[in-house]
Order: sequence, then structure tokens, then C-alpha cells
Amino acid sequence: MNNHEIILVDNYVDGVKMVLDDKADAMVADKPICVISVLKNQGKDLVTSEEPLTIEPIGMALPPGDAQFLNLVENYLASLQLSGSLPQPEKKWFNDGAWMLNVE
Repeated sequence: MNNHEIILVDNYVDGVKMVLDDKADAMVADKPICVISVLKNQGKDLVTSEEPLTIEPIGMALPPGDAQFLNLVENYLASLQLSGSLPQPEKKWFNDGAWMLNVE
């Protein structure tokens, strides 16, 4: 059996840099982070798996004590889901990547 070393890093940028610099064989992170890392490093032979390793609920942080804002956000997300519009933002932010040209 091969021995493998787990290297902990302070942030995703450091993890991606270690993979690019051949100091690590792989990085395990949330799927959106992996997709964005591939988009930001086009042409550097980074890839991400098509299927996630695990399925976990994703949450959203909202300020406490603002029931109206919570209701607004929940209704907005439910409307996007019911209308079938939710895949459009996913495509824009995670599949296209053109927006990355405007980010350092």
C-alpha cells in the first residue's frame, strides 16, 4: 500500500499553487472552488472531477433577526427553482467562466 501525505493549507489559492508547482498531486475542495480554479488557470492542465466526492447541503449566511429578509431570500430562491431559472446562474458562474476576465 502506498503512503500518502495530507497537506493542510490556509486557503484554496495555496492549495492550487501546490498542485501547479507539483508539490501536491491533488486538492480536495468544494466543487465550485475546483471549477473556478480550473477556469482561473486555463491552459495549465488542471481538471476537476465531473461528479463530486460527496453531496452536502449548501447554506447561505444571512444576518440574524431579519425575518423579512429571510422570507425574501427564501421566496426568491423558490421562485427561481419553480420557474426553472436556477440553472442559468449556475451556467454563468460555474460553466462559462467569462466573468473571470474581470476579476484579479
